[in-house]
Formats: sequence, structure tokens, C-alpha cells
Amino acid sequence: MNALQGDRVRSQTSAHSLRQIDDSTTAGLRRIAEADAGTTQRLAELDREWDVDRVLEAEAATMGLVGLGLGLLGKPALLALPALVGGSVFYQAQTGRYPLMPLFRRLGVRTSREIARERYALKALRGDFSSSGETESEERFKFAAEATSSPSLPPPAPDEQEPTAQFGSQLPPTTLRVEMHTDSALNEEIGARTEAELLRLERAGRAAIEERLTELEEEWDIERVLQTNASALVLAGLALGTGFDRRFLALPIAVFAFFAQHAFQGWCPPIPLLRRLGIRTMREIERERYAIKVLRGDFEGLPRPDAPTSERVRAILKAVDA
Repeated sequence: MNALQGDRVRSQTSAHSLRQIDDSTTAGLRRIAEADAGTTQRLAELDREWDVDRVLEAEAATMGLVGLGLGLLGKPALLALPALVGGSVFYQAQTGRYPLMPLFRRLGVRTSREIARERYALKALRGDFSSSGETESEERFKFAAEATSSPSLPPPAPDEQEPTAQFGSQLPPTTLRVEMHTDSALNEEIGARTEAELLRLERAGRAAIEERLTELEEEWDIERVLQTNASALVLAGLALGTGFDRRFLALPIAVFAFFAQHAFQGWCPPIPLLRRLGIRTMREIERERYAIKVLRGDFEGLPRPDAPTSERVRAILKAVDA
């Protein structure tokens, strides 16, 4: 199964934009392979890259609040703007289609899965998966978990009691912004469940691995859940506010404000509940996906470091996309 097959935004992107995005990724891998340096810096850059979901959430929250503000200031017809935004976000969460998505994609904004594709290709290029074939069978799940691990959550600054103190100063990395606002015990519990699943798959065999990869394609990450819930609340509040009592318009105002806070900080009121329910970030889902690919042996037999750069990059992308 192709690593990007379940990417709903990618499936709605024009062939021209896809070619530009993929060519840029390949060119970047070749530059790092030829220089034999810069992998660690590039991995850090990928953690901070704004993906489609973060860009969309920031844009939708801004447009929604502007429309509500103008509508409440005496131009009720402009309440159609937040309604359009809410409906568009809901539709995007289900299908990957959004009115501004073609523009985002032409500007090179990538999905979280496309960013993860480059991240794990870089890790393969660095040789993080090279010893998997030599590991004892019963220990391979541990190797897979360690090889696909991402940087730990950064500690707060000495004068910060909570991660939210970062607002207005340095924005948290895209890949970690939700986990930074999740109780550490919950983060550890989610990670432990992933490692337990890897151990089960190591013992269960290839058929179970293929089945689990299919399940991961269907798993909703926390951004998709939030977008669905937030847009539904916006539409409900607008309907009640325009049809019954304008005080109900406080609901979409609050939802869009928290939506913006989530885009920039990674926190909003539903996050603690969703994390307790086990809803994972795309980083956590992709970590399991690529650990399973390591277990399956997708990264075994890659060209040696002294092989031609183009050959190495092609082989690594083929392994990542398998």
C-alpha cells in the first residue's frame, strides 16, 4: 500500500501541483545526499513546517471571526461568510476539498503525510533503519520503535509554568503542538499502546501487518476530528443565532477563537478530552505506520552510502512509498 494512498487532500490536488511538491522533495533529498550533511537541521525544519491543516485552521478562524464581526456591526448579510467557512471546513474534513486548497497547494503547502514522507526518507538516508535486518526477530519491534522515534517534547523555559506561555513569543512546532499541551501521562500511554501494537504485529506475521496498515489509513487524526466538531458547532450556532436569538452567535465566535488558538498554539478546550479518548496526532500515526514498514522489511537492502546519489534517493523513496 502506497504511503500516501490515504491522503485525502493529496487525492484532490492537481497533477501539476503534485509534481511540483514531489519534485521539490526529491531535489531536497538529493542535495542532502550529495552534501552528506544537513539531515538533522532539515528534520528540525520539517517539525516546524506548517502543514495544510495548520494553514487552513488559521485562515478559516480569521475569515470566520471577520465575518462574524462585520455581521454583528450591522451587516447581517455578511454572516454568510462564517457559514460558508464552517461548511467548507466540514466538507474538507470529510473529503479533502476546500475552496482555497488549490491556492495552498500551488504555494507548496504540504500535507502532514507528505512532510512525514520526507522525514522518514531522511532518516533512511541517514541510515537509521540500516541494522533492522541484523536484529533478532523478537527484538525487531523495539528497533522499529526507536528508529522511528521523533524528538522529545522540548522542556518549558525556566520562567514558564505552562506551555501556553509561549503564545506571542515562539510558536510551537507543528508536529508537537498538540502533544505539548497534553498531559505527559497521556502522551506516554499513547506511545505505550503503539509499542504494544508493534510487538503484537511482530509476533502475528505479515497478514496482520497488512491489515493494520489498512486500519491506519482509516484512522482519524486529531486535526480531522477537531475540524469536524468545530465546523458543526459553528453551523449550529449560526443557525440558532440567526433564527432564534442573536446571543447564540457567541458560540461560533468562541469556536473560531479557539480554532485560531489551536492553529497557533496547539490547544483548545476539546484537546484534553480527545487525548483521553486516545485520538492521536498525525505524527503519532505516521510513527506507527513507518515502524510497521520497518518491521515488514521495507528498508532492508537499500544502496550503500557510496552508491550514486540518484540511485540511493530513488531506492529510499521507493521504500518509503511501498
